Amino acid sequence: MISSKEVFNLRRQGKLDEAIHMARTLFQKEPDDEWNIKAYGWVVYSIIMKNKDSNDVTRYINELKKLPAIEDSLFNEKRDFAYSITNPINQKLQRLKQKSKNGDHSGALLGVKNLRIENGGSEQIDEFYGWELWHSIKMQLYDDDPNSTNVSNMFKKYARLMNSKPSLLHSRMLDIASRAAKKDCFSNFFGFFMWWNQKNIRDEDYISNNKDGIVYESTVERVIKALGHICKKENDKQKLEYASNFIEKNYLKFPENEWFPYYLSLVWNKIGRNPEALGLLIPIVRKKSSEYWAWQHLSECYQSGSIEKLQTLCKSLTCYVKSPEFLLNVRLELADELIKNRYLNEAKYQIMKIKSIREEREWGIKGKLEEMLSLEWLTDVEENKGSDLIKSKAKDAEYLLMKDLPELKGVVAVPQLRIKNKKNKLAIIDYRDNLNNLQSISISHHRFPDIKNYQKGEPIEIIIDMNEERPNVLRINHRTGKKWDINSSSTGIVIQINDKKKLSMIKFSDGDEAFLYHNETDNATSFQVGDFVACKISKDRKRTKVREIKIHDENIESIYWKEFEGNFVEKDGGGGHVGNIFIPTYLSKRINHSEYIQGMAIKKEGTSGSNDWWLAIII
Repeated sequence: MISSKEVFNLRRQGKLDEAIHMARTLFQKEPDDEWNIKAYGWVVYSIIMKNKDSNDVTRYINELKKLPAIEDSLFNEKRDFAYSITNPINQKLQRLKQKSKNGDHSGALLGVKNLRIENGGSEQIDEFYGWELWHSIKMQLYDDDPNSTNVSNMFKKYARLMNSKPSLLHSRMLDIASRAAKKDCFSNFFGFFMWWNQKNIRDEDYISNNKDGIVYESTVERVIKALGHICKKENDKQKLEYASNFIEKNYLKFPENEWFPYYLSLVWNKIGRNPEALGLLIPIVRKKSSEYWAWQHLSECYQSGSIEKLQTLCKSLTCYVKSPEFLLNVRLELADELIKNRYLNEAKYQIMKIKSIREEREWGIKGKLEEMLSLEWLTDVEENKGSDLIKSKAKDAEYLLMKDLPELKGVVAVPQLRIKNKKNKLAIIDYRDNLNNLQSISISHHRFPDIKNYQKGEPIEIIIDMNEERPNVLRINHRTGKKWDINSSSTGIVIQINDKKKLSMIKFSDGDEAFLYHNETDNATSFQVGDFVACKISKDRKRTKVREIKIHDENIESIYWKEFEGNFVEKDGGGGHVGNIFIPTYLSKRINHSEYIQGMAIKKEGTSGSNDWWLAIII
């Protein structure tokens, strides 16, 4: 006995001729059965789609129209679409869609634009028009210098369409608008985003995509970046408030993106939420304290005329930049603050310096600079570079980052160290943390150039931000004290020297072992295996290291080493024993069987439940 299920199976297999005959038979027998109607209708719909350009399509459309109405939204949507197949407008639209599929997006865009002008908008026309606008904008953004006027006009055209929201198309348009804003070719992104309406964000818009091993950011991430990128040029408070609301609501959903708090701080500074912006910026500036832009943005958190704003702009001016034009805006803002703090001579120097740089590059003199050059008092004062003032205020600015952070005792363990394939030199600092545990941390010479002038073991005070995933050193100062005064002292014996690896091993009287790196510790190569030594040590990356080493003149007793003597018993395969002391091959090569020998051995820990054993280190 045939059933609607068989009809669906035949349709799925593409056997439409068999399916339509079976569907008609079922419908004639039971015309009120909803499953028979669905099976019949879907087969007819498939035939219409397959033959939409043939002369027979009208007959099948009429057959579909005769079927009773049922409550099935998807089926009814497809049935309505099938009815429009013979519509001349729809036929034109189908031809334009084929153009688009063939890659002729410019032709498809022009065609659908004219189609809409001639016939007005409709759901189908406007959706296709929207996708072609998306394709056209996408192609524009591939250019090195996109036409911002064309891009903006296409977004305006999209905004006039009658498309459903939320939808895939609407989200794609927001995504590409964010990309256009990041490329500085869509200045009205803030207004577009407000019109777009963040209520139309879909769950899928929070999900990043992974294609061919490359992770592409989610739409929401791109929007946050775009808002942060162009907020400096936006002054409409309503738009900025809207952007602030969106970023604040979403930035914590992406903890791996460390710059999102920075973008939010920029927007907050624009709308007067400066104390909150300061809280977000301080951790960022601590990590980027050598970058001029970090200090410049931090200055925006403070009120104009305040000493803190002057200090942070002075610090920004002292940072390294590739070219002097990078600091033009910093100098302009600094000049304004110097005037408000009555440093007129220093302000004049900054104003004239900006003028000189701009004239050298044949750039115009306008805006704020033009106003400053016309100040009445400018001709009455002498220029003063103010190097000492700038340096002093810059130093004061550093303390703004260190409020509520403790000063810790430290020593300079290694003043200069170059890691393989790394251009920049490092220094290693040992310090006592808040729990008095000895820790080690590396710092770059780029951030702390004076560190190379310190001596090994020299006592210092160090301020570290522990709130980050990796501790961040903020300041280093001299401290009164003795060399290596925070490092533990231990006595032990040299048990191994590896000249090839430039490494020695020390065993201490309590059984612990430490690494002695020849390139980090003075006179590290002047010792021999078996020498008793006194050391200053440090735990560095879960490994004990020797920081300072000296010969210990007296014998050191320990349960972890002992002297031995006796007759050597050779072992097949190399090596041998003196009693319970194992003599390794490299020591026994010139020893004859039964020969009387003396030496020093160390205790080795047994493995897998075996007993401890003794290993000769020198004979």
